[in-house]
Amino acid sequence: MKINRRNFLSLGVGAAAGLAFSPIGIKLMDDSSIWTQNWSWTPVPADGEISYKDSVCSFCDSKCGISVRTIAGRPVKIKGREDYPANDGKICPLGLSGLQLLYSPSRVRTPLKKVGKRDSNKWQEITMDEAIEILSEKLKDIREKGNSKDVAAISGSSGIRYALLDRFFKVYGSRNLLKKPSVQDSYKHLVSSMHSVRGNLKFDFENSDFILSFGTGLFDGFDNPVRMFKVNSNKKVSKATFVQVEPYLSNTAAISDEWLPINPGTEAVLALGIANIIIIESLYDKDFVSKYGKNFNDFKSFLFKNYNVDKVSDITGIETKKIESLARGFARASKPIAVFGRGVGDTALSLNEAIACYSLNLLKGNVDKKGGVSFLKDYNYINWSTINLDDIAKKGLLEGERVDEAKTNNVITDSILNRMPDAINSSRKDAPELLIVENANPVYTMSNTKEVLKSFEKISFIVSFSSFMDETASLADLIIPDDIYLEKREDCLFENGVNNFGVGLSSPIVKPLFKTENFSDVLIKIAKKLPSAVSNAFQWENYSDCLEDTFDEKWSDLEESGFIKEKNSYRYVIKRNDFAFPKSFFDFMTNFKSASIDGGEEEYPLTLIPADTIRLSSTFMANTPFVTKIVSDKILKGNYSLIQINSETAKKYSLKNGKVVSLTTPFAKDIKVMVNISEAVVPNTIVLYKGLGHKGYDDYIKDKGVNYNELISYLEDKDTGLDIAYGIRAKIV
Repeated sequence: MKINRRNFLSLGVGAAAGLAFSPIGIKLMDDSSIWTQNWSWTPVPADGEISYKDSVCSFCDSKCGISVRTIAGRPVKIKGREDYPANDGKICPLGLSGLQLLYSPSRVRTPLKKVGKRDSNKWQEITMDEAIEILSEKLKDIREKGNSKDVAAISGSSGIRYALLDRFFKVYGSRNLLKKPSVQDSYKHLVSSMHSVRGNLKFDFENSDFILSFGTGLFDGFDNPVRMFKVNSNKKVSKATFVQVEPYLSNTAAISDEWLPINPGTEAVLALGIANIIIIESLYDKDFVSKYGKNFNDFKSFLFKNYNVDKVSDITGIETKKIESLARGFARASKPIAVFGRGVGDTALSLNEAIACYSLNLLKGNVDKKGGVSFLKDYNYINWSTINLDDIAKKGLLEGERVDEAKTNNVITDSILNRMPDAINSSRKDAPELLIVENANPVYTMSNTKEVLKSFEKISFIVSFSSFMDETASLADLIIPDDIYLEKREDCLFENGVNNFGVGLSSPIVKPLFKTENFSDVLIKIAKKLPSAVSNAFQWENYSDCLEDTFDEKWSDLEESGFIKEKNSYRYVIKRNDFAFPKSFFDFMTNFKSASIDGGEEEYPLTLIPADTIRLSSTFMANTPFVTKIVSDKILKGNYSLIQINSETAKKYSLKNGKVVSLTTPFAKDIKVMVNISEAVVPNTIVLYKGLGHKGYDDYIKDKGVNYNELISYLEDKDTGLDIAYGIRAKIV
């Protein structure tokens, strides 16, 4: 049977969860003929011996264990590994379809050197040795001139891979190692600001009896998708109540016990309104607050003065009775959790908005408790020898200014990637002479695509380590393709979805199909070609030696089992319940204006916000064709993205279902989209799904829909410096 779009959509609402857990998903994926019938470039396996190999999926940060079925040595199916801590045998649709990454026609099959102008799309094939030599010579030349600070990198990695890159930049003499922020950065700043300790937030959803989510896409890809599916499936057993607060009916809202359609960007106001009711009715944990809260009386007075329930109702669009009912339901639960974020969490949150929502956990004293919120330190398993810096490195690190202007203007963030384009384009900072991009696709994932492209044009030399011809790779001067996760060995830290830390070992299922090489091996080779001040910091012959050296006595267990995990789940919990609200919080929330919605209302009367779905990858890695095929035709139809709008809004503009209109924001004009009228969106709001609109990759992925990031711009949180852009004012023509 040939699987088409209609076949997939007939699975109905919640198909994503079904694909991950039910026999339907296994049946669809088990027949390798499905692959060959739909995509001719997927090879037909020969008859032969059937075997299974364990590895780790690196499609997202969850790092789920996988078991790959092979026939005569050729992989034909991926399923979840049964005994793996991060996912226990389950896997999401993206993980299921990972073989299409292995065989994708958009893979870069050999190192490439750009011929002619950067936008020429003309390439010369070169050998791996030639590519390494080109990059090594450029790095050597820049450093010899005393300009080490003019080399930058954008990385999306973690674990040893990132640690090697960080070590390289230190001994080389550059501070410009940049990363894209996420909601995890907001959580860390929250813990630091309120509890005066370093740590990250962890939510014990499994043991909570009331989960109040402020816009977090818990069942759309947040945290560990497999974990959250299990939380949802266990709701009937645990009898937990789940309430989703969100401007549109996401999959998360659809399967919650109650959906509260809120005006975009006003979630923090609702949280403070709930807090006010809880305090007025004395439903909070008085012992906890009096013992640990240092300025609770100030907070109480602030709420009484500014956040009475009628005012909150006017701002949020939620009825007064509903707010009161929600406050009492949350407060009377024995183990309630308030979780906050934007969608799947790949966007940071304003510190003040995070504090407002987090305050509900504090009022109930549900901190460092089962079914509550905990603070966990970073798990550091990398303890290498110290490095020696020569004069060039010291000068670059001490005198060189970061191209993203981090640690300036009183912000508290180490990396502020989205500042870079503006700094370069406004001539506040010189463009890097050389930019390395690995495990990232900034031309697609960064907001205000036009400004990003403009800034990249000013960079003298760009090197991409992408495995695919993505948007950033297509602009590079040199591509040194990385092996994909099914072809290499790599450490994979897992912390999402589990109550303790661990590290998995991604093992090669097949030898590299093309002339690619593990990024970490390439980096070590490059370091060894540079002067001794750099090369001496890399004492390993290759990445495999580095792996063994890093894990030392734990290596044999890691290699044998495929993972190691800390036995004591709470070894890293920070026992610190003292909290205080920063003064800036009261100043900001007294004169509240959504920190995440940009643009003027007069010219742009509507609010455009993004949406996430488990069926669309919105990270640097594009969807596989298989998963794109199960995207609803209410999200993508033909090559058009569909915008979701309320019937009331549609009537204002005389719009009908299927009508193609022009969408305009302060940063993009006349973007063609198709209309889908739905009561699952609050009035005067437009919803556009993320993960579409690729200009790179292959014909199965590119030119399908609109990239949401083209329509918005960078919006900085004044306290952290993080990019918190969520919504944008817009108009329809």
